[in-house]
Amino acid sequence: MAITQAQREFQRLQSFDTMSVAQVPDKLFCIFGNTLEHAIALALLPKRSHMAKAPHLNLTRRERQIMDILYRRRRATAGEVMAELPGDPSYSTVRAQLRVLEDKQHVRHEEVGLRYVYSPIVPRHEVRLSALKHLVDTFFEGSTQKVVAALLGSEGTKVSAEELERIAELVEKARKGANK
Repeated sequence: MAITQAQREFQRLQSFDTMSVAQVPDKLFCIFGNTLEHAIALALLPKRSHMAKAPHLNLTRRERQIMDILYRRRRATAGEVMAELPGDPSYSTVRAQLRVLEDKQHVRHEEVGLRYVYSPIVPRHEVRLSALKHLVDTFFEGSTQKVVAALLGSEGTKVSAEELERIAELVEKARKGANK
């Protein structure tokens, strides 16, 4: 299966470690880049007719917070997760939520000494793509154009000349990929 230019661009961008969980409505687990260029690159990816899994849809707000910590840290004990969670949850509550995330096949653990060390199973880019597709379908009627217009036209968005040039390159690559 041939990889399109947009997919290659996405693979390059997914290696950036600047992702975080967006604060969005319940049932929407979004992981996006912190740059306009990254969001547009994701929006320009070819649309899939279906996703095998929608890994972001079945997580509670607290589970999304835990996943954000695990993606950011790559690995963490329950105590380390607990220390970063808002609201001072108890240790047993965090352990129970990590077990639920294991049952949902979002995280795994390994025993290191007497502790369990947890890490994400679902690759960040899978969750990111699934979340973006859901966001575009839900709030922008599946329209990449509406997403880009919203990103470029929102108040407070300052787009540098360099970012605009990079966005133009991404659009051109997507255009060439569509003409094949």
